[in-house]
Amino acid sequence: MDIAYDGQWLRKIPNVPQEQHVRRQFAFHVHEPLTFRAPNGGPYRLASAYNLAPTQMTLMDVLHDYNKPVLQGTGTKYTIVVHIKGQERFAKQKYSSLSSGPRTLGGVARQIAEVVEEYIDKMQFNGPSDGDMWRLGPDNIKFEDLYLLELHQVSKASFQVTLGHHVQV
Repeated sequence: MDIAYDGQWLRKIPNVPQEQHVRRQFAFHVHEPLTFRAPNGGPYRLASAYNLAPTQMTLMDVLHDYNKPVLQGTGTKYTIVVHIKGQERFAKQKYSSLSSGPRTLGGVARQIAEVVEEYIDKMQFNGPSDGDMWRLGPDNIKFEDLYLLELHQVSKASFQVTLGHHVQV
């Protein structure tokens, strides 16, 4: 699905939806997906958190609601899942100290960026079987070209990433 914004187009990279693991005895409240936006309302570039130091920008300059508490009730660790159509599922557990305060949208965005970058390093030579449309890596869709759109809860402490990238129309 293509999304128009500010005269440009962003295409959602198709996920393999993760099955929600909701058992009666371990019931949890499924939250609405977390959305990530730039302060101007446009999409949030995933690499933004890494490029702050040279530009003298802060997370506040690149991510709307960067300090908003998120992922309440998931404990000190949670899993981020990346599963792009035609590629292997990749999951990485992340930790946060609850004593240092609540997780923030900005902190989670940084951890997602780390996971996606590791995913690209692992998967760049394993393109999908249905062509190279969603192939990630230096000669294909680069980390710097990815946008973080949403984070969907699939179990009490497991979340799936939805990414997008620019397309020429």
